[in-house]
Amino acid sequence: MKKCACLFFFGSVLAISTPAIAENRAVNISIGSIGGELDEAAVQTVRQVIGHAVANQTVEKYLVKGPGPGLPLPVEGNLSICAEAGSNTADAEFDAFIEQLHSISPKQGTFYTIEPAASCGTNDNIDDTIYCTMDAMQCPDGSWVGRQPPSCEFAPCPEERKF
Repeated sequence: MKKCACLFFFGSVLAISTPAIAENRAVNISIGSIGGELDEAAVQTVRQVIGHAVANQTVEKYLVKGPGPGLPLPVEGNLSICAEAGSNTADAEFDAFIEQLHSISPKQGTFYTIEPAASCGTNDNIDDTIYCTMDAMQCPDGSWVGRQPPSCEFAPCPEERKF
């Protein structure tokens, strides 16, 4: 009986602590422009990095909000992507994926933000989705950041990021 109670207690502790271990196992990525042409090369690089992570099972789930498949982004378009780590992905592996995303430097006039998230959620709650205006702010280093839901505040500049 004591063994059963001990197993029950141990299982309860694991169940409670699991969400704490799984914090920030996703990343929200936004890239767009508010004036001038969007840096298509940067957009393609972001897509390639995510595709590689999906192929290697570093990313198990990803959601894209943008034009339909095969359609180009409008000149002043915005692409929002959420990429979530696979259940068997090590933290270091997912961190390396995020660092690879951080290494992408779009041309001036294109904003690019990467923000940690607990998960990607689903597409089921379209009505609950928060959309922010597509304006951008230039950072001291010359890069651009856009507004991020749910508060629609500007994302931190690269030197302010804490990963």
